[in-house]
This record gives sequence, C-alpha cells and structure tokens, in this order.
Amino acid sequence: MTELSFLGLGLMGSSLARALVRRGVAVTVWNRSPAKAQALVGARVAADLCAALVASPVIVICIDNYAVTRALLADHLGLLAGRVVVQLSTGTPKEATQMADWLRQHGVRYLDGAILCGPHDIDADGGEILLCGDAGGHAEAGAMLAKLAAKVRYLGGNIAAASALDLAWLNIWYGSFVSVAHSAAMCRAEGVDLAEFAALFPDDANIQWQTGLIREERFHEPTATLEVWGNALARVQQQARDAGISQAIPDFYASYFKKAVAAGLGQQEAVAIIKVL
Repeated sequence: MTELSFLGLGLMGSSLARALVRRGVAVTVWNRSPAKAQALVGARVAADLCAALVASPVIVICIDNYAVTRALLADHLGLLAGRVVVQLSTGTPKEATQMADWLRQHGVRYLDGAILCGPHDIDADGGEILLCGDAGGHAEAGAMLAKLAAKVRYLGGNIAAASALDLAWLNIWYGSFVSVAHSAAMCRAEGVDLAEFAALFPDDANIQWQTGLIREERFHEPTATLEVWGNALARVQQQARDAGISQAIPDFYASYFKKAVAAGLGQQEAVAIIKVL
C-alpha cells in the first residue's frame, strides 16, 4: 500500500506527482501511456488502472476532462468505496456537481479541485490549488494534499466553488491576452516601441511577460498552447449557458482563439493571437 495514487502524468500531472514524492509522500502512479509513469523517479508504478485504484486510500486524478474520468472509473466503482477521490481536471461547476453525485452513490468521498498555475510553478514551489467538497474526505486527506503545491486552500463543502473560481480566474487571463495583443498591435501600427508600452505597467509582471513575448516574437515554446487555452475557454462558455448568464464576453474571446487556431497558431503562445488582429 502507498499513501496516494496519482492518475494522469501529462505536464501538470507529472509536476504534481513529483512534488508529492519530493515532499515525502509514498505515491503510486498510473498513466495511459506507461512510459510517462516509468520516468517518474521515486514513485511506485502500477501495472494497470485497477492496481493503481486499490494501492492507496486517496486517489488524485489529473487527466483531460470529467468525461474521461467517468469513462475510466465506470467499470471499477466497486474498488472505490471508502476511498477519497480528488479530481484536478478542468471542468464546469455543473460537471463537478454531477461527478460528486455519481461517486457519492458508490460510497466515495469526493473532492473537486482547481489548479491556478502552470506546471513550472508547481516545480518551483509557486503553485496554488483550490479544493472543495466532502468535509470528511478533506479531514482525512487534507494534510497530504497540502503537499501538492506551496498554497493549497480548502473552500468548504460547496462542490461548485473550485471550478467556478478556476473558470473566473481563466476568464481574467483571456481578457489579458486579447487586451495586450490588441494594445501591442496599436503601438506597432503607430511605430511605437513595445518597450514603451511595457514601461506603463512596471509592477504588472503578466503584462511585462506577454509584451516581451510579442516584442521578441517568442511564441514557439509555450507552457500551455493557444489551443489548450482555447479548449478551456469552451468551458467558460459552457458555464455561462449552464448558469443562464450572458456568454457574450467569453464568446468574444473565443472568436479570436478560434481564428488563431484556424490560422495554424494553435501550438504557439496565447498572445500569438496578435497575428490575426
């Protein structure tokens, strides 16, 4: 037995699993592509999904989306009773609520989570994670889950809280990408050096970073691609539909991201949308 099983070892999942190992947690890992699991030094590699599920009382999932999670777990629900399951995939409040209801019916204590940083922030001990849901599950696993990142906050029993704040946080980033790209396009059109634009915001690290990417045309080594950001934006739009609020703002952002992907910029930095302005 190990203390925690970690499912999903993409860029983010690998960073999180490494953080747990580095902080002394006994971890079992599983990934659909076995080579990624083998590369994680210090963790026990499960032979298959079933072995990963029974290896630990706490299971953390960091994969594509809630639908994939449901598909993976559907045939193994009997193995999950009494365990704490933590979902760190990006989704909507409605999906979080549905997942909690589904797993609760099978005796699972469910926590929903949101990761408010990139993989490099986890490795650098600068990450932030939000958790919400079953209070008993958090009481049992919270001390260990606190080792996932430098800042891990439990928001209480409202299962929609983490995903709502995650999408709200993402929404601010979309506004920043579009605004900085358009501002840079304005300056370029009038022959103004982008260093002068950046100088207007000496204390805003994000505007400095995004403007620097545009000024130096460093679009080709993103931590998260424009396409990945665009896919997450679809969830912001879905939340608006689910909640019955206007989706005009996320639709506006999405129009630029879709145009950029169609122009072949999907694997570049998000501010590469300047190329389609």
